[in-house]
Amino acid sequence: DAGNTLRLSDVFGKWGEEPLFGNRTKISSSNAGTSKRKNGSKQGDMKLEKQGILNLYALLKARYTSREAKKQLALLFSMISSPMLQPKAEIEGLLGELDNATLTQIDLVQPAALPSFL
Repeated sequence: DAGNTLRLSDVFGKWGEEPLFGNRTKISSSNAGTSKRKNGSKQGDMKLEKQGILNLYALLKARYTSREAKKQLALLFSMISSPMLQPKAEIEGLLGELDNATLTQIDLVQPAALPSFL
């Protein structure tokens, strides 16, 4: 259905336009390729990047709800190379949804006497 299609340019915006969700740090063409950013510190940039990843996660999780899709989302977000940016709790949540295990019985077994080595 073409009405439900979400393109990356819808989320992140096209070059020179504002994105649909949140603000992104813009790099002017005069300093493109350098490590200097126009706005904010590295820590502020890290927060913006993390929020962008969480926004993308929320959009994709709402859109793709099958078991296979959830598995693929967990794999996708686990491939983010920076541990500071990985949405660990969200990945764990997806894996928990996939597991969907239930307890049916608990057996408590008394351990056998351990031999004394002393």
